This record gives sequence, structure tokens and C-alpha cells, in this order.
Amino acid sequence: MAPRNVKPMDREGGSSTFEDPVGAGEADFSGGASTGKTPLGGVNIDYSIPTNWGTQDKPYVFTTDDINILYKVSTDKLASYNKQLMAAFPGYKPSNLANRSDSKLRSYFGKALTRINILNSDPNGPLRGKSLDQALAYLAEYPELETATKLPTYRLDNPDDLKAVFTKAAQSTIGRTVPDADLNRMVETYQKQMVEYQKRSALGGTITAPQSAETFAASQIEKQMPVESEANDYLSYMGALSEWLQG
Repeated sequence: MAPRNVKPMDREGGSSTFEDPVGAGEADFSGGASTGKTPLGGVNIDYSIPTNWGTQDKPYVFTTDDINILYKVSTDKLASYNKQLMAAFPGYKPSNLANRSDSKLRSYFGKALTRINILNSDPNGPLRGKSLDQALAYLAEYPELETATKLPTYRLDNPDDLKAVFTKAAQSTIGRTVPDADLNRMVETYQKQMVEYQKRSALGGTITAPQSAETFAASQIEKQMPVESEANDYLSYMGALSEWLQG
């Protein structure tokens, strides 16, 4: 969809036309305005900060020209904006709270304006008709979640629960419990198996689920104690046969 010229909200110092971004807040704010009227990297010296932020029914729509707000506010206000941006975007670290020409500041300020536009695209959005200061305060209270450096999460069964299962499996397999050190080794081995399974699952495709805790414990005990396992199987068989013969 081609951009359309619309009449802006009232601004200090008169009105002029601007381009309404496609959709809600899809303009690229990273480089700031590009009027070239001063040597300050494309700053529009004729820009005036809006005095009317729209209404609930028709909220103000930020454009690339609004990046010039950074060059029009006081130093104290700029520092306040920087602090709010740091809260809203945890990855943002400005070079100086009062540095208006910081490229990172322009980039993250643009991201904030984009988020406000997106929130305002919802008819029930919480920022419709709110001022820029109110909107930035809201973004600082509800920051953007950082996911790029998030470590993977693996779900593992509680070790004590596994030990209870393994102890019961030992009773069934060899007719007795096993030392706690052996149980700990079995827990560690089983949990490593579960982590490997979840890693492979994340890659997609077909994968066979690991053994259940009960089956894993029985197979491990049979491998480590084959003689006792066979003896227990024989005793269990004889016990079942005796019960059958008796009645």
C-alpha cells in the first residue's frame, strides 16, 4: 500500500504535511529524519513537538519526522527519556544520558515510537490518546522481553521421585534395594538421557522417546547385576508355580 498524505495533529509553530506510515508504526526510525536542513545528521530544524496527541478514537500516529523530538526537549527531559528507554528495552545502554546524537538513542527511540503505534493500532490499546511521556512511562513499566540470549530450558524429573521409582524397580528385579550411590548414578544417567532427547526434539523430525523411568531402572539393574536378576526371576517363577499348584 502506498503511503498517503494526511493532515497532522496541531504542532507548535504551524502545520505541514507528512507521510503517514503504512499500517501502524511500520516506518523505519533508525536513521532519524532526513530533511538535511542542518549538519546534525538530518535534523529538521523547523520541527515542532506535537501539542495534541490525538484521542481515544483517533490517536496520534508517529512518523519518522518525530525522531526530532530528541533535539527539541530539554537536557533533563532527554535524560528521563533515556532512562525510560533503558527500562523498556533491557538491551539498550546509551553512551551518555544527555547525548542527543547517539545513534543507539535514535534507534531505540524509534523502536519505542513503533511500539506505541502498534499498541495504538488496537482499538482497545492502553495508549490511545496518551501523551508521549505517558506512553514512554508505560513502555518502561512493561518492558520488551529479551529472547536472543535466553538459555534453553530442559524439563527433568525430581531426583527423589526417580530414586523412589528406581528403588521399586530394584525390588522387583533383584528382590532388594540398591545402595544410594548406585541410585544417584542411575538418576544422573537418566537425566542426561532426557536432556539429550529434548535437544534432539528441538531440531525437529522423527525421534523415538526414551525409556520410562521404570523400564530404564530395570534394564540398568539387570545389566549391572545379571546373576541376582536371574536368581530373582527364578524365585519369582517358583513362587508363582507353587501358588498355582496349591490352588
